[in-house]
Amino acid sequence: MAELFGRRLTKAEILRRVGSMEAIAGIRQLVHAGGRARGMGVYQVVNESLMFTLNIDKCLDLGSVYSGGVPLHFVARGGEMAPLWFHDGPNASKSITGGMLFTCGFSNVGPMQSLSTGRTLPQHGYLRTSPACLHGATTCWQGDEYHMEVTAEMREAALFGENIVMRRTVSTRLGESAIHIRDEIENENVHDAPLMLMYHINVGYPLLDEHAFAVFDALSTRCRDAVAEAGLQKQDCRAFGAPTDGEHEQVFYHRLAERDGRSSAALLNPDLRLGLQIEYANAELPNLIQWKCKASGDYVMGLEPSNCYPEGLLAQEKSDELRVLRAGESIHTELTLRVLRGEAFENFAVGRGVCTWA
Repeated sequence: MAELFGRRLTKAEILRRVGSMEAIAGIRQLVHAGGRARGMGVYQVVNESLMFTLNIDKCLDLGSVYSGGVPLHFVARGGEMAPLWFHDGPNASKSITGGMLFTCGFSNVGPMQSLSTGRTLPQHGYLRTSPACLHGATTCWQGDEYHMEVTAEMREAALFGENIVMRRTVSTRLGESAIHIRDEIENENVHDAPLMLMYHINVGYPLLDEHAFAVFDALSTRCRDAVAEAGLQKQDCRAFGAPTDGEHEQVFYHRLAERDGRSSAALLNPDLRLGLQIEYANAELPNLIQWKCKASGDYVMGLEPSNCYPEGLLAQEKSDELRVLRAGESIHTELTLRVLRGEAFENFAVGRGVCTWA
């Protein structure tokens, strides 16, 4: 049974009220017609007041997410763009759109790497601009529940090199304000391969604003550098504040408490009574990377489940913490983005004793 517009309705009751389910829920396959995004395919998923896009040509990553018409995601200055606009090296930031989620990996997470073999690895890896080789969408009733699901397969591979495949499933259910992402990652090579993986989730205005704050239960927190250390001396890393001209980004590495094998973090805006909770299985994602950027025009909070630190492959190798995916090995990850509004927001905030930030 789905809760729609404040009422709980069965399948029969819903079908009496609509001519087509497309009025309130469904999946459309679209193609951008102009601008830098020209030619990029997307799936647009509508679930009552929740609407989001999945970029077919960019790892089936989440582009935009709206709840009740309110945008939750961050878009960088370059705007939405197709993989054609990919840049490497010092120009990598010109091809970073942001969006709600872009997936970083597998060969690198962090700055560009120059290897002893002469090969270079782009900032945050190749996965974020890898198109889906196979993809599809389906909707169906399961009893009184209406399910929507998109699947895709992406591959990072090279002649004489790696061959890692990701099979992604993104799903939602009518009446729930949640997006579920399940990934299977398999090494289809005869050789072991590095596996660096970070889910770069980016929250922007108006959910992110002066009085917004993050909520998570950190067992430990480490600053990436002296800038983050200085920032932490001035303000709790979970608080935010208004945009500030020339403010440098701060990055923190957290290990979160877990419950039943899952960890969670959220960003709450008490002024809007709106929040976004991120919940993930932490067996393969032991870290939460927090990107705190208060700079005017680059105003964004990143909450990024990860199996590594965003410092590049070479630094990860030196730390002896590099995850290696053995030949033939596969892993699974699970991630849920849940919108908190109205009663759900109040229950979440009250349950954690954080209705406002002191």
